[in-house]
Amino acid sequence: MALQVINLGRNVPRDLPRPDATQARLGTRVTGDFGAYLFDELAGSARKDATFTFPILAGIREVDDNDLTPVAWYAYRPDRPANLPLLEATVSYVVEWADRNCFVSERGRRGVQFDANRLTTDTLSLLAVANIPINAAWMVSPGLTWAQTNR
Repeated sequence: MALQVINLGRNVPRDLPRPDATQARLGTRVTGDFGAYLFDELAGSARKDATFTFPILAGIREVDDNDLTPVAWYAYRPDRPANLPLLEATVSYVVEWADRNCFVSERGRRGVQFDANRLTTDTLSLLAVANIPINAAWMVSPGLTWAQTNR
């Protein structure tokens, strides 16, 4: 049985609220295995264009959003048959910027622009872990992590 909505609200038929979005992603990964030393380098990018029409008079928001994400991972595994490396470290940096524009909704169509913002953020994250075997069944994995975000 389908859910039937009885009262949508007087602005819904007039403003036709809806999301519209397109997104494109691109990424790559390179792995290096040099005996006891392992490396992973990753990079990704995304582009998003989104529009949302709200069921109110002042309500069309357009956002053009972009981000870049490089990641580097290093591991030291002197005992090759071990499941986990003895030491590992990761650094990642994410930078994102977006242009956000707001327009008056004129019966669901874009009207006069009343707001515009340039939003930026970046985050740097660091991780270091030591995987210390205690015996065949137990392992201790102390780690340190740090992150900083700027907006």
